[in-house]
Amino acid sequence: MDKSFALVQDLLIGSWKFQVVVTCLQLKIFEKLQQSATLQEVATQISAPEESTQKILTASVALGLLHKENEQYANTPATNALLVESSPAFMGNLFHHVCDVNPLWLNLTDAIRENSNRWLQTTGSAEGHFATLYKDPQRLRKFMETMHFFNEQVAKALAEVVDFSSRKAILDVGGATGILCDIIHKKYPHMQTTVYDLEEVCQISREFTEKYDTNIAFHSGNFLEEQLPSGFDVIYLGWVLHDWSTEIQLQLIEKCYEALPEGGMLLITENFLAEDGSGPLFTSLLSLDMLVSTDGGGESTQSQYCERLQQNGFRDIEVKEHVGGRSLIIAYKKI
Repeated sequence: MDKSFALVQDLLIGSWKFQVVVTCLQLKIFEKLQQSATLQEVATQISAPEESTQKILTASVALGLLHKENEQYANTPATNALLVESSPAFMGNLFHHVCDVNPLWLNLTDAIRENSNRWLQTTGSAEGHFATLYKDPQRLRKFMETMHFFNEQVAKALAEVVDFSSRKAILDVGGATGILCDIIHKKYPHMQTTVYDLEEVCQISREFTEKYDTNIAFHSGNFLEEQLPSGFDVIYLGWVLHDWSTEIQLQLIEKCYEALPEGGMLLITENFLAEDGSGPLFTSLLSLDMLVSTDGGGESTQSQYCERLQQNGFRDIEVKEHVGGRSLIIAYKKI
């Protein structure tokens, strides 16, 4: 097959592949196929006809989600690790989150024309993604569980590449489940660790931190409306800036600068766009997702982030790549 045709065909069926995974999650097929089973057994377990069950199983095998041997179907190791709900690395909630925002993507053309999110057009309400999440504790908890997996990978990597031995206290702005504070405190037990987030988030965060064997403090607040608390020589912004417009990013960076003492450290993790506008694919698509779902959010290049930091007085800026799947910026308040 011609490579160009194959490329376009793969783009054409991209949403179908996604829906196969979502359907398997909804029918709990991956839960049932942790142990091998026949077509008849799976059909009985999901209360569906054998004919349609075979179609979803065949597609799942073709996608590499299942394997089939001697008329027995079973999960692949990757499916067991990432798509079975009992797994600590479960990513299924992310698929459900994408289902929530997919209706916004159907209006991407208008988002491009108007450079604005699609909440009003899609839902009839001008309330954005976060406002609706905060009103629904169940959805908020699911979203936090989804982000927890990504944040844990970043936190583990960050604790290895940043030396906190001379630091005293870290404020994790938008800290959600508190996983960064937990990991930092376990490696650096002298560190005071505090999660800063909205009160609605902090209430759920405490459910997560009760499972950790660390002492994590909470400071509820809204950085859009108030100054950040002082008393911390490290502030962390993990996947926070990209949710907001450049104007609000600059305001938040300024608040970080004002809250830090001289010599204080600001840590930022984000995914960078290429300087030449060539991608990368995940980050460029994530930027479109920010367009349709947030008020002015989007991804930026490394130089754009560094320029915003310099505008607010930060110096000695250092960048480390491949930190748990993101890039890390380290910047200091001048002495």
